[in-house]
Order: sequence, then structure tokens, then C-alpha cells
Amino acid sequence: MAPPYATQEWLAAVAKVYRSNPKNKETFKAISMEICFKIAAEPRLGIEKDLHFNLKVEAGELLETRLVTAEEAQKATLLMGASYDTWKKVLTKKERFVTDFISKKITLEKGDFAKAFALGPVADSLVNIMTEEGIAWPDEMSPDELEAYKAKVKAFRQKLGV
Repeated sequence: MAPPYATQEWLAAVAKVYRSNPKNKETFKAISMEICFKIAAEPRLGIEKDLHFNLKVEAGELLETRLVTAEEAQKATLLMGASYDTWKKVLTKKERFVTDFISKKITLEKGDFAKAFALGPVADSLVNIMTEEGIAWPDEMSPDELEAYKAKVKAFRQKLGV
């Protein structure tokens, strides 16, 4: 079963996929930064306020991926934000990260554009890593599954303070 989007389970799957393939360290060897992603609030899906998660990479080694607070996201090298729908289109490969970044569907909320553009050559690989285990999308869940997802999001947000 695919992990639900924007949850600890999904981020654990992303980390597992990244670390399980030694080629990823080589692909991302030029990346040494913390990248935070903001998913804009989408109350209909249980994302009552913006949700942030990070990827901390040092010379291609994934050090961390977790849900973070808005304050922690501001300390990252890059903070990139977009709507749920934009992130979904990127992660389902209906749109490309680079195209959406250039067209400002994905915004650089903090950080240097040169560092953000350094992600361009590895963006497709990152999307593949984030989607390899599949993703259970809240807007595709049954009403009962969506209610369970909303409760899960509310619970982990309270527990983690995110």
C-alpha cells in the first residue's frame, strides 16, 4: 500500500528509496543543502495550514527528511512553496519541477536563485525518488479514507508541533 502524501510514512519511504540506491549519492553529489518544501494549506484535504518538510543533503548523502515547523523551514538553505495541486502535478509527472519553478507555480520563498537552479539537473531524479513507493493522494481517497487521513494529519501535527 502506498504511503499517504505529506506524512511521516511517505517521508520514511522517500528516505528508504534514496538510501537504498547508491547511484543517488552520485547523482546528488553536487548538492549540499537543506531544502524545505511548503505545501500550501488545503483544508478540504485536512491540511488546515501550510505544511513543511525538508530534505537535508550533504555531498549527495541524505542526512534527514522530516516534517518541520514553519520556523525551521525558514532556517533552510532553500524554501520552495506551491499548492497541493501543483505539487501533485509535479509528483505525478503531469508537469515538470523546472517548468513550474520558472513559471512561478513553485515559488522560492527563501534562498538564492543560483542554488535553486542547481536543483534543475537532479529534479527529475528527485521526483522519481519521491514517487517510487507510490503515493496515496488525499483527493483520490474514499470519504472514509479521507476522514482517516485528516485525523492522521491533525494528530501528527499536534504531536510534532508542525
